[in-house]
Amino acid sequence: MSAMEKLATRDNVAGVVGPYTSACANAVAKLAERYRTPLLIAAAAKEEITRQGYKWVYRMNAPADVYASGIIDAAVTLGKPRTIAFIYENTDFGTSTTGRRKP
Repeated sequence: MSAMEKLATRDNVAGVVGPYTSACANAVAKLAERYRTPLLIAAAAKEEITRQGYKWVYRMNAPADVYASGIIDAAVTLGKPRTIAFIYENTDFGTSTTGRRKP
């Protein structure tokens, strides 16, 4: 957060690429919007990051909710499974990939 503030206010950068994780990118996106500094997210996948209506935040990769639907589509092409289970980490990325939310 402090690095983004420094880049946007003191260093007057043209834009920022990153951060990597969903939790960090979600926090930094708010600052990018506040300071009107373009933020290009190259890896963080939490869908909420770019679905908040921000004008200064952009994504290069698919949002996390697309990951699960791709896996389900692939599984269905192999037959009709009776059940599908997702094992995921309890982080912004893990919960958004499965469609579940952190408590």
